Amino acid sequence: MVTVSSEGQRFARFDMTDLNAERRYRTAFAYVQSKRANLCFARELQRRADAAGLRLRSMAVAPGLTRSDVLTGGAHSDRGRVYGLLARLLLRTAFRPTPDGAKTSLYASTVPDLPGGSYVVPDGPLQLRGEPVLRDRERALRDSSTAHRLWALSERLTGVRYALPAEPPSRE
Repeated sequence: MVTVSSEGQRFARFDMTDLNAERRYRTAFAYVQSKRANLCFARELQRRADAAGLRLRSMAVAPGLTRSDVLTGGAHSDRGRVYGLLARLLLRTAFRPTPDGAKTSLYASTVPDLPGGSYVVPDGPLQLRGEPVLRDRERALRDSSTAHRLWALSERLTGVRYALPAEPPSRE
């Protein structure tokens, strides 16, 4: 399973009491927070699959700066003509074509010997462009407490529960 995150996740901070941004919504904050949550989800899914003895590989990827509608669609679609022109110019000059952004997802889903729980990013400066490589220095990759809390909160908010153990079975 491949979950798409972003290197923007490095700037995220969780307010566990307002994950739905009901008190204050800021587009960029919500985006990086969702991408950090995706990274936590991928790692927690792998941890739970391992605890259940499942042969499942959960990977997280960051596509890098990729041309999409993240700057022009959704909440940004009504920001005005000047913003739209500048955003499209930025996308054409600084962001790479969508097929290049798909490289990390394809790498994570097709390379057979990658360990479950891996985080695949572009190898270029700031992991914004380049060829896929594994990255293991992210704080979120080691934050199992937040990942566990987000998993439990997601189950409660969605009403969807998974029959995956939070801990491996004891060997008594």
